[in-house]
Amino acid sequence: MVPAPEGYLAGVRALCDRTGAAFVLDEIQSGIGRTGQWFAHQEEGVRPDVLTLAKGLGGGLPIGACVGFGRFADAFQKGDHGSTFGGNPVACAAALAVIDTIETEGLLAHTKVMGDLLAEQIEGIDHPLLSGQRGSGLWRALVLTGPHAAHVQEQAAVRGFLVNAVAPDAIRLAPPLVITPEQIGVFIEALPTILDAAEAAATKEQQS
Repeated sequence: MVPAPEGYLAGVRALCDRTGAAFVLDEIQSGIGRTGQWFAHQEEGVRPDVLTLAKGLGGGLPIGACVGFGRFADAFQKGDHGSTFGGNPVACAAALAVIDTIETEGLLAHTKVMGDLLAEQIEGIDHPLLSGQRGSGLWRALVLTGPHAAHVQEQAAVRGFLVNAVAPDAIRLAPPLVITPEQIGVFIEALPTILDAAEAAATKEQQS
């Protein structure tokens, strides 16, 4: 959960253009509305040559996609790549339903608003274990002041919240795009208690 520095993707795009290299961008986690845009790279106004997608595309059903643009759109010819379940009609129907739902229910705008709300409320918490947050939309990280992520993940799960310790000092938050302000409020209200319990667990571990 480390956002690319401002101008980084544009620099990659320019470098690929100069050298003729393909700009392949992995948006398996960040794509399909997660950041409040269809794809995270759109925030910087660049376009890759090849885009990889999965996870959110199927709304819970397993699916993956590899999308090419420009001269890369027909880089694969029929028979170049084989897959037992490629083009599975059920998974493809789910993906089309996901895309249609995000569009018709205005979930991109909703994700931006809810992401800003989540970030603002996290920033308002004063706790010795919490340094702040980073990310965009509903793809955020709690930034901790030390290597306490495993304890935070454990204590969050005890209280009914599924989060992910993606680094020793970072917790990934990726709630559903349909999350409500009330649900964010429930998490924010519980977060200081989660951090207190994690701090206590870390102290106990150090003393044992």
